[in-house]
Amino acid sequence: MIPVLYVDDDRTLLGIGKLFLERSGDFEVTVAESADDGINLLRDSYFEAVVSDYQMPDMDGIQFLRYLRGQRNDIPFILFTGKGRESVVIEALNNGADFYLQKGGDPIAQFFELGSKIQQAVRRKRAEDTLKKRIDILTRPPADLTSLSFDDLFDRNKIQVLQDAFSYATGISSVIMTPDGVMITTRSNPSDLFVKIIEVKEKGQEEVKNAMKSLLEEKKTKSSIKLWMDGCFFNARVAINVGDYCIADWFIEHVMNCEFSMDKMKNFLRKIGADEEETASFLPKIVQYSENDFSRLVYLLECIIEQLTTLGFRNIQQAWEITRIRENKIHENEFQFNK
Repeated sequence: MIPVLYVDDDRTLLGIGKLFLERSGDFEVTVAESADDGINLLRDSYFEAVVSDYQMPDMDGIQFLRYLRGQRNDIPFILFTGKGRESVVIEALNNGADFYLQKGGDPIAQFFELGSKIQQAVRRKRAEDTLKKRIDILTRPPADLTSLSFDDLFDRNKIQVLQDAFSYATGISSVIMTPDGVMITTRSNPSDLFVKIIEVKEKGQEEVKNAMKSLLEEKKTKSSIKLWMDGCFFNARVAINVGDYCIADWFIEHVMNCEFSMDKMKNFLRKIGADEEETASFLPKIVQYSENDFSRLVYLLECIIEQLTTLGFRNIQQAWEITRIRENKIHENEFQFNK
């Protein structure tokens, strides 16, 4: 949910606005009855957007906005007010407001539009922050490679598209995680047998945890393949490396070993507490590979990842070199000027 600070001296309207916005499930709204209270809340709490009335005692909405921008606070700001004068609109936008919205009319439609404006402003701010971070990492070389992250090299959304394409082409579920096991992408093409049966059963969950632990215990810069769940399934981890430093792991999973019989699979499922009736519709859909074919697939993924990281890191190196040349030129100009 998006944390929003809503400032208005009308207590009734604050209550109605909080109710309507939070009803959507997209926002968590904190209210304040004055700009001063809002400033104190912004110091102590995290918000991604501010909605403010214009006409308030002591400090109006424009003054509130000016104060925030004067403090170099670029949080998305929406002026939500009954004042409809064009001069107020122009002043709000000139001082850095993201949107201006006039009160009045149907409250449902009014707060629906307000929610839409908040989402637009927050999406834009998040995109700008991501771009600034990428520009910063490209122009300020870190002391060592360990300060690089997955998002420094890659556009997460584009990698998600690539991962989805890989998973649906091969039939295999896959996901990318940080080296300590935090998901970076959304899992692609997960198997219903796992999602609805194995990962629901307590013993199945334990098997999944043990398999993941076994993969993560391998040397981080190497890829690894494991047979698990009594040898019925393959799992693999392909390291995403920059030099000798692992920034993420690409897991491919939910693959049945076709060299084992379906009876052995059924025995394993009974072992974790699943009966044949509830698994009957899922078993025919499970993707199957031989060990040799699965190893080839892992090698293919290694080649893809190597190309991606090489290109990503080359872009960073080029940016570092451009920055170095630019800084040297500045120093040369300063030297010539001071002679």
